[in-house]
Amino acid sequence: MNSLSDIERLNKEIEEIRADIATIETDISENRREKDELLQNIKDLEVQSSTPSQPDSPTSNEQAIDIEIPEVIKHNYFDPSIEAFFHQRPIDRKEKEMQSQDLVSKSRTIRRDKDLELKENILYENICRMFGVTAFPINQFLFDGSNMSIVGLRFDIFSNTTKTFVTPHYCILERLSLNKHGSTLYRWIIYKHTLPVFLQLDKYEGYLNETDDNPRNLWKFVEVIYSDLTKFQYRLDKLNQLLKFTKSQFGSLLEEPVFSKLDHDSQCQRISLLLNRPQKTEIELLCSAETVDVVNFIRFTNAEQEHLQVCKAILENTKLTDLIKNFKKVIDIFFRYQILE
Repeated sequence: MNSLSDIERLNKEIEEIRADIATIETDISENRREKDELLQNIKDLEVQSSTPSQPDSPTSNEQAIDIEIPEVIKHNYFDPSIEAFFHQRPIDRKEKEMQSQDLVSKSRTIRRDKDLELKENILYENICRMFGVTAFPINQFLFDGSNMSIVGLRFDIFSNTTKTFVTPHYCILERLSLNKHGSTLYRWIIYKHTLPVFLQLDKYEGYLNETDDNPRNLWKFVEVIYSDLTKFQYRLDKLNQLLKFTKSQFGSLLEEPVFSKLDHDSQCQRISLLLNRPQKTEIELLCSAETVDVVNFIRFTNAEQEHLQVCKAILENTKLTDLIKNFKKVIDIFFRYQILE
């Protein structure tokens, strides 16, 4: 029984499949027919497009109209002589690059020329500084009187400590005319200056008028001022060298400086040296132009005074040329007797 039912079921499925195949074949035939119709329509359209169309001939009531289409109108608002400034021709990329390179090269040339000019000016200035004193003209219209005779002086001092020129000092001289007993006399005075206050300018100004119209007067005036400035800088350089002493130079393991601070007055005649130790001990020097005249040891203990008498004898009346050498002896005594550690 089971085998018969299976056979019937299979036969039924076969019949259904055959019906589906017949339906598919019918659809395929219809699609082919539609395809043939579309291909025929395409051929007809191609034939029509390839055949040129004949224009309709005008009727008896119509006349042919001649339509002329004008060219594009170009408006020129500029005079031909200046038109080129407003209508620039296009610049290609290579030409732009060449123009930019030209600009760069020109700017480099200008910058190089300016650098050379600056270096030349610095060179000329350094050459003038080598001689210490330079005279230079001054624009007289910068001053009150139009009939003033004015000359400028520049003093350049070199520091051996820093190996550079210090800030220059300037002095402007004015020539005055005086009427005396019906005759005209000329007298030079110091009009303006930036010189240190400790210079005896009232005394030095007299050198300008010792003799009438003698060039030696100006030279003597310049000579004494330059000498005082040089001596002042020499004292200052010698004292600044003391700050370079370190404790390690005298056998200590510390790299600290021996002196922590140096103070001096405007003339560099009274000098205060502060020792680098917990106690705020100080060495005071009273100097003249070329020697150390008086030495004072401040805030040291009574036990240290015995050794300080020896140090005092070493430093007093010491010439500035021997200042460094004698201070080394004093610092050796400080470490030997444990004033410094």
